[in-house]
Amino acid sequence: MRLTIIVITAVLTVADRLLLRVLAKPPDAYVTLQTKNFDLKLDRDSQLLVSLRPKGQSFDFLPFDLISARSGSGFYHWGDITLRYQGSQKTWTSVDTSTDRRKVVNISVQSANSLSAANLSPTLPAAVVSSLNITREWSEVCISS
Repeated sequence: MRLTIIVITAVLTVADRLLLRVLAKPPDAYVTLQTKNFDLKLDRDSQLLVSLRPKGQSFDFLPFDLISARSGSGFYHWGDITLRYQGSQKTWTSVDTSTDRRKVVNISVQSANSLSAANLSPTLPAAVVSSLNITREWSEVCISS
């Protein structure tokens, strides 16, 4: 019985530490947005989607409670892109925005349905930036029936 209590205490301690790390993030680290059907959060620096909940509900389609443990380079999130392109030299170049997390450049939204937009240049290799202009835009899409 004593061993069981120690194991349970150890699990709770790890969970408590993880919860404290999430709660320790500054309140302005995320941009909270609302659409007709969803409440969502974007990471302010990377503009990646880190929380997606049905309007007014607590269920989250994304593991927001684990975001502090998964926020570094190498972890994929909604909004990351992976691509390959062939340049003028006929060589293929691979690009992955999850490889090197950096603050992206916010740009003004272009339409009424746009929620947020960013230029991804800071997360891309210099050779790619000289060839391509990659932006990410979060938009509310309304489908009429």
